[in-house]
Amino acid sequence: MDLELKGKNALITGSSKGIGYAIATLLHKEGCNVTINGRNNETLKKTITSFNERIHGCAADVTSVDDCNTLIKETINKWGSIDILV
Repeated sequence: MDLELKGKNALITGSSKGIGYAIATLLHKEGCNVTINGRNNETLKKTITSFNERIHGCAADVTSVDDCNTLIKETINKWGSIDILV
């Protein structure tokens, strides 16, 4: 499937496992640069290893405004922009 997303920058919250992981995997396969997020840094590190490139991980609790700001800043610093937010 070609959704014409190659080169887009995606930030997927809650993506170290479950539905978020499935979305991150699909967007990555479509050619997106993907930032994955989860609260547990160890789980996040393990999840990152299932991707080969164009992946960035940021541990953050999205119920915290400060953590959300950090997540956004890290994603923009890594990819230059955020085109897709889940």
